[in-house]
Amino acid sequence: VEAIDIESGVDTITKPDGSIINQSTASYEVDKNGVYTFEAKDKKGNVSKRDVVISNIDNIKPKLKIQADTSGVLTGSVKINIEAEDAESKIQSIKLPDGKIILGSKTVYEVSQNGTYYFMAKDNAGNEIIDFIVINYIQSGIVVPLVNVVTPSINVETTQPEMKVRASVADCTNKKVTINVEHKNAEILITKASKNDEKKEYQQNTNNKDVEKKVLKTEEKGKEKSKDTRYYIDILFNIIVMMIVMIIILLIIWRRQKAKNEALKTLKL
Repeated sequence: VEAIDIESGVDTITKPDGSIINQSTASYEVDKNGVYTFEAKDKKGNVSKRDVVISNIDNIKPKLKIQADTSGVLTGSVKINIEAEDAESKIQSIKLPDGKIILGSKTVYEVSQNGTYYFMAKDNAGNEIIDFIVINYIQSGIVVPLVNVVTPSINVETTQPEMKVRASVADCTNKKVTINVEHKNAEILITKASKNDEKKEYQQNTNNKDVEKKVLKTEEKGKEKSKDTRYYIDILFNIIVMMIVMIIILLIIWRRQKAKNEALKTLKL
């Protein structure tokens, strides 16, 4: 700051911080942007004020953005994209891990080995920032891309089909029995052979194996029921035969006894 007064001369200069010097020139250091007021007074007591606007101070570090591009996986190398930003004095340069300095705010750095890579950005005011990126997925010179595995959902149907089974004959028989099966989207006709015929005829208009199994189970249950009925009939038949035999024996004994009694009566006469 320099003050001039050609009449009485400069007496003092007052700085923004309030300090006073008895000279016509002064210097004042600031580290922030703002408005700074200086006051000069001559020897007659006249005062003059001047404002100084400072707006070019930049003490904010720039921002550095580092990203790895894996689009070159087939070449076994990784491209690292570097971008620096500074809203105050703008970016001056970017320093790469190999020491090379790139003027500007953007650049690309290519690597083929795993490791930690440091980058430095510098703005026009001299502020610097250092940041790094770790590359650890290069294998045998080939970058292995990350794969998202999506497990497909499986819908399992647990609802059992509805089925109706009806036999044409309810009692025991040695003839063919027709079993009618009603099932959604299925029509099955099963013919059961007679007692002396082991052949079975199947007419099936569906591939539903569950229905066939249920029909066969129904047939087996019919066989078991028939066996049980025959078993009880055999027992009843044996009981009747034994009763008849006992009656015959009793009749023989009774006749013999009657004959003896008649013989005794004849002798008495």
